[in-house]
Amino acid sequence: MGWKRRGLLRKLMQNAQEYYRNTSLHSRASDLVNAPVKRIDEILALPYLVDDFNGKEVPPSDDDYWLYNGEEELNSALMERPKDRRIWNDLSYGKE
Repeated sequence: MGWKRRGLLRKLMQNAQEYYRNTSLHSRASDLVNAPVKRIDEILALPYLVDDFNGKEVPPSDDDYWLYNGEEELNSALMERPKDRRIWNDLSYGKE
């Protein structure tokens, strides 16, 4: 690849990057990436200490049953998928 072509490609890439940085998509993506960090900073800035929670009642743990029960439902849904697809194809292509 010639040096002129490489320079042109480099310039196009720089222009594309600059355009992306100036779009709202970049700022939204940046906000999404930085949101957890901002939330951690907010939590760390709270005026509470560990000692403030000693002796406090803790709510009971959530029931995790649904985590273990989901496999059967998932397998059932996966088994029905080809049947749904056949029905869709038959309807789409006029087979009845």
